[in-house]
Amino acid sequence: MKNVNIIVLILLLFCVIKSNSVFGDTERKNTRITVELADGQEIEELQLILFKEEYIGPVSFSSEAFDRHVERSKSSQFVFHLDLKGCQYFQLNLNQEDISGGLILAKNIVERGDDVYIKIEKNKVSFKGKGRQKMEFLGRSEKEISGLKDSVMKSVTSPEVYNTQIKYLVVNFKNWSAVKQIIIDKIEDRNLKFSADAQRYLKAEILGKIDFNLYHGANATIAYNRFSDAEIDTIQKLLQNPTLSEKAYVNKDEYLISSSRIEADVQYYRFSYRVGRYNRDDTLTTFNDYLDNILVKGASWEKMMCYYILNTYHQMRDPEKQIRITLAHMEHSSYAAQLEDLIDLKYKQKDFDLYDREGHIVKLSSLSGKPVFLDFWFIGCSSCADYFSRSVAKAESEFGKDVIFISICVEKDKSKWMKAISTNQYTTSKVLNLYTGERAWNHSVISEFAVISAPRPFLLDSSRRIVTVNPNDLGRSNYEKLRETLKKALGK
Repeated sequence: MKNVNIIVLILLLFCVIKSNSVFGDTERKNTRITVELADGQEIEELQLILFKEEYIGPVSFSSEAFDRHVERSKSSQFVFHLDLKGCQYFQLNLNQEDISGGLILAKNIVERGDDVYIKIEKNKVSFKGKGRQKMEFLGRSEKEISGLKDSVMKSVTSPEVYNTQIKYLVVNFKNWSAVKQIIIDKIEDRNLKFSADAQRYLKAEILGKIDFNLYHGANATIAYNRFSDAEIDTIQKLLQNPTLSEKAYVNKDEYLISSSRIEADVQYYRFSYRVGRYNRDDTLTTFNDYLDNILVKGASWEKMMCYYILNTYHQMRDPEKQIRITLAHMEHSSYAAQLEDLIDLKYKQKDFDLYDREGHIVKLSSLSGKPVFLDFWFIGCSSCADYFSRSVAKAESEFGKDVIFISICVEKDKSKWMKAISTNQYTTSKVLNLYTGERAWNHSVISEFAVISAPRPFLLDSSRRIVTVNPNDLGRSNYEKLRETLKKALGK
């Protein structure tokens, strides 16, 4: 009897273990992506990024906007086990702090229950398994859109108007409208059996890219040409096209999942604003005011405004006022937090602790009294070297007595940093040279100054508040602009 009880206990224990396996880990890890890197690529770590709805594009690297999954392998295969509730956008890249660096696979879609095998070769990406169809569809969409645009263009009838730019706009709108409808029909094709959620993600991303191309080109046409009132009336009618108007996909909460859709929305509203105010005498209403007065202020509007402000605040007349007006309409905590962080970035006193060549810690707050020019760079950055030789070196020579120039290298290894300084490619020994040390891109100075790429210059006033981060004003393309900015900061 005792042996029977033991056997029963063992069987019960086995059932519990089996049950946990079925309803525990398997239930939690409901999606699998296997990646094979062909062509003999020697990579030990691969990173999978899952984007959340809070993600608004490369201008935002909020830790709340995406999840990282890192897999290590001594072979060429990497297996990711994910727990998904529905669809999400993902991308694959090398395990770097900058999620835009080392890209292996551009943004695509994964859905709960997918079990897909992705083979990445030098000039080809292939998909197998459950979920492959939507990945293939999105992966080939840009190439297919380009082909459709060329083929549809041949069937679009040119309007009988004397203005070639009007003709270009009308043809372009008709062309893109036809392309969008073809793409929509394909996404909704019953034979492909895309779920409603997958269809929504595909439309948000692909139609967002189409609309961005359309309205970005239309904006350029309006900005660089002159039109009569009658011609502007003709252009305004283009916005009434039901497949291209605001009523279709623009400013719709169900499509805010895609940063491409949000970028397209900004271009749409910019075009509407320019057309609506063309040839008008008053200049009281700015594009900022126009966006504030959009009636529907849902989550999509909040995300668009957050994206727009983070991209253009350095060009605004009164960015703090604009940010606070926008915050008054914000309900989504993530977007509000990013704008509040921007106010802190621009208007609060800045500080940091960094190492100098002697190993001493230097605090920014100990260097007050003069304007401060910061130049962030890293070893091997050709753009950093070019910016230094073309603008920063000249500024140091001309304004070295009146401005504190600080060169900050994002580097772990002190010896490599010292060697880079000696080359005079990125900096010289005449200025204050500092580096981040072992923490590199994880150093608090990186988040404090929102450094997401290099070169990344800043001009601070004598109170350590940011004057400007505008790359144009800081001489990225023209030293004379940097010269003007520094003279203005010095009151000359």
